[in-house]
Amino acid sequence: MRSLIGVLTASYLLVVAGCSDNTQPTGMPKLIPVTVTVTQGGTPLEGATVQLIALDSANSQWAAGGSTDASGVANFVTLGQYQGVAPGKYKVTVSKSVSEGGPSAVAVDSPSSISTTKTFLLVDPKFQSFETTPLEIEVTEASMVLDTIDVGAPIKIEQKLG
Repeated sequence: MRSLIGVLTASYLLVVAGCSDNTQPTGMPKLIPVTVTVTQGGTPLEGATVQLIALDSANSQWAAGGSTDASGVANFVTLGQYQGVAPGKYKVTVSKSVSEGGPSAVAVDSPSSISTTKTFLLVDPKFQSFETTPLEIEVTEASMVLDTIDVGAPIKIEQKLG
């Protein structure tokens, strides 16, 4: 019985190992590890989304981004799973928002319930758009720790729908 369990366990592990595929997509360039620290008014900005948008059309298919941790540090991944960034020039966008509120006092499943949820931008909108961000970087052939990016004073702007 023990040998049967051992064989089944070994077979399972082989199947699971065979299913994980870390092969990069065809044509993906060598990725360079890139890290950036984001601050807001000099304080680390936790929970921000940082995106790199290629200025070179040859890199446009290799979208890269990351999220900041409690220290404001983001490590970039390409296509959501491959560590690093393709060499090239990029615009950098930084965004963070928060939702506050919730359903009104009327029952949540009631057709007459009104949502009081509001969404607020917590980073200056100029940093959130390719067209308006002043931030640009160039990723070269070596591992890079970018200069700290400060996105200005803390803000809280309510997003209006429509």
